Amino acid sequence: MAIDLPGFSSYRASNSAATKMFEYFGNEHPELRVVQVHPGLIRTPLSYSFAPTAEIAEQLPWDDVELSGDFVNWATSSEAAFLKNRFVHVNWDVEELMHRKADLEKDPFLFTVSLKGWA
Repeated sequence: MAIDLPGFSSYRASNSAATKMFEYFGNEHPELRVVQVHPGLIRTPLSYSFAPTAEIAEQLPWDDVELSGDFVNWATSSEAAFLKNRFVHVNWDVEELMHRKADLEKDPFLFTVSLKGWA
């Protein structure tokens, strides 16, 4: 289900296009490890603009700003090499992701974005 955010069509469309572009680039260049990372919900002026009111914005489940850097640091490690060509979120549990390694190696569409949505 899409959330109606008037005025954000170009932002949302460019994010969708970039997601597929990086996925295709990763598939075209198997020598590279491309991992797309959703940075979480970080308090920024842009993220506040998604909420209809400041009161609602304050109630959102904000992520710690350091989480993105910590997760990306791990995602670039050899331990996380199995995330190649995947779309992941920084607020996912790293240990649980590592337990899903075999699933990801078997299913090339798991944690990718398709026309059906996020798989």
